[in-house]
Amino acid sequence: SYAQRNYKDQAKLGEMIPLGKVRNDKIYSVNLTLWKRDWHVWGITPKLHFNWKKQDSNLPSMYSYTQKNVNLIFEKTF
Repeated sequence: SYAQRNYKDQAKLGEMIPLGKVRNDKIYSVNLTLWKRDWHVWGITPKLHFNWKKQDSNLPSMYSYTQKNVNLIFEKTF
């Protein structure tokens, strides 16, 4: 997915020191869950979930970052 965040006021460091720019961020994210229907034990299905997020900011040293997560989920349906 894609999102854009536009702030109206100038960015401030610690709510006191103005940075001289209005902050604008672009946010990209991808989520992916993998599982196989016939892989289950006692009704519990293991799933592998990947999450990737990148935020690009016009104030990169403070607000730009990349985040990656991998989760192993055990799901039981009734």
